[in-house]
Amino acid sequence: MRLTVKLGESFLEEIKDIGTSSEIANAFTYASFGERFCAGFIDSLIMGAFAFGIGNIAHVSWIKEVMEVIFTVAIAFFISSHYQGTPGKIILGLKTTNVDGEKICFLRALGRSAFYSLSYFVYISLGLMLFAVKFHDYILMTISLLGMIVFGFMPIVGYLMIAFSKRKQGLHDKIFGTIVIRKQT
Repeated sequence: MRLTVKLGESFLEEIKDIGTSSEIANAFTYASFGERFCAGFIDSLIMGAFAFGIGNIAHVSWIKEVMEVIFTVAIAFFISSHYQGTPGKIILGLKTTNVDGEKICFLRALGRSAFYSLSYFVYISLGLMLFAVKFHDYILMTISLLGMIVFGFMPIVGYLMIAFSKRKQGLHDKIFGTIVIRKQT
């Protein structure tokens, strides 16, 4: 009887982890780490080319920050649109959905995209660190170092989670209740 209870609890935990009925969960083919990496690489090439072009036209020091905000909003727009994915995901036949396979709203997509962009804060922390070193401010140096560690490792670990989780979710997916799946043909 004890074995039956443990199997029952394990089964319930499995269903609870899926967050959907087993019928719905089996209908999805989750995008692999490699597929998502390739989609991100394609997106980076597209955004890099766009940023390079804008950067050459507008010779201002703050263009990088503006481009980061534009890209974060653009990614959210693409994910919440009928495409349900960034250009890289569209090319590879992937889409971002909620855990039930439904399209997500713009605000959820924006939160997911902004959280994913947290690695940008590494650069802000590095800038603060250089400023603090110049003026010998040890408290600011400590805060900057902690910021670099947290915001530097969190996106890396969060992205690597894709390779090891059942539903191939990164930290940004788990927080915002999303999955990336292959489009059904």
